[in-house]
Amino acid sequence: MTTLRDGYSGDFVFERNRQEGKSFGAISEPRHREPAKFIAGVEVVDVGDQVIKSFASAGRGAVLVYPVVTKGHPKVSADALDPSDVQMCFELWAPLSSCPPGSRLVQFRVRNRALEDRAIVPLT
Repeated sequence: MTTLRDGYSGDFVFERNRQEGKSFGAISEPRHREPAKFIAGVEVVDVGDQVIKSFASAGRGAVLVYPVVTKGHPKVSADALDPSDVQMCFELWAPLSSCPPGSRLVQFRVRNRALEDRAIVPLT
């Protein structure tokens, strides 16, 4: 078990591989992902757990949060892990009703159409 400098247990820290561009690959694990997808209504499979089933409802999503360090990080096997080495990563499963098929959940728009070709615009 790894202990964080402030005394928290390291059992909750996940090691993940980094891909090109310094981003992590898959963050979540299937044992967590499947219930989250069920709760959000993205995938209707029998999760076999009444508590998980009770969370599923129209308009409800799920967020999986993982404290992550780079796989093979030298401090993971040491006695202490500096909290600054831990990145908080998440995976969002929005409610199916929030994103109809063929549409995009996240959309970017310009505030001022007269300045839509500029990278930085004033707020007023």
